[in-house]
Amino acid sequence: MVTKTINASVTASSTLRAPPQGGILEGGNPSHYDPKNPIILFIIQASIILIFCRILHFPLSRLRQPRVIAEVIAGILLGPSVMGRIPGFNNAIFPTASMPALTLAANLGLVLFLFLVGLEVDLRFLVRNW
Repeated sequence: MVTKTINASVTASSTLRAPPQGGILEGGNPSHYDPKNPIILFIIQASIILIFCRILHFPLSRLRQPRVIAEVIAGILLGPSVMGRIPGFNNAIFPTASMPALTLAANLGLVLFLFLVGLEVDLRFLVRNW
């Protein structure tokens, strides 16, 4: 009777396993766009953009160029002008279906940046030099 209980519990626990999460260890491709879970590809895209900007800023800072110059050059290099000409690069890293989320994040970042620039404007200087 004890063996029947153990066998029944083993088979019941083996059928009640957690569903696969689709990670790298299970053979999933993290750069494949999934509309149900778009955050994974967004993190990959944002990481590539930020790391590329930082890498470009290092040599440009020796030339006393501001970080925004490195960001503009990185945008040109990661865009369709340079890296977009590599076959499969846009489909793997920047697929068309994932662009609305990346565009939304870019627009929010631009609004926050312009807000911070507006906070630094000295209105007395503008009125004085009117």
